[in-house]
Amino acid sequence: MPTHAWRPREWNATADRLCNKALDREENIHFELLPDVREKLRTGQSLQVYSDGGLRGEKGASAYAIFLVDVRNGHSIELATADVFFCLQDQESAFALEVIAAE
Repeated sequence: MPTHAWRPREWNATADRLCNKALDREENIHFELLPDVREKLRTGQSLQVYSDGGLRGEKGASAYAIFLVDVRNGHSIELATADVFFCLQDQESAFALEVIAAE
């Protein structure tokens, strides 16, 4: 499986919403929802990471959301952590901001 795969937009709804919130608030956002991520990985869960970039005029945001996937229990998914970085600098495009988030 490749380290990065482009998927349809509907798979990226959380990262997209996070970008919009950061642009609305004009600030960075951080969520630390599951403090025991390492333990869950040790018990066989996997990570899925989604990223997005958003641009409104000169304002931009880069977001990523990390989900834990438990393939043993019906592929249940829960959000583990997420970060959004808001910036006022001139940005080339929303795609350039998404690349920043993916890094």
